[in-house]
Amino acid sequence: MGHEKSLPVFIFPTALARLGHLYGDICLARGAARHNIVYAVSTDPSTSHEEIAACCGAEGVFHPNLRLSGDAVAV
Repeated sequence: MGHEKSLPVFIFPTALARLGHLYGDICLARGAARHNIVYAVSTDPSTSHEEIAACCGAEGVFHPNLRLSGDAVAV
């Protein structure tokens, strides 16, 4: 990905992070940036992509997650 990271893993939410905490996506993005881990944002986050990217700051990597439909015709 062109970025040196502390761990070869992503933080990758699988549902609306807000269900676990009011600022779930924001907290995950800040924590990832603080510990030099990539945060892969859900296709449909509970917070806007712009707000999440702003939380990552200069040291964080914001990576959008693209989810493909199970419908082969739509893809």
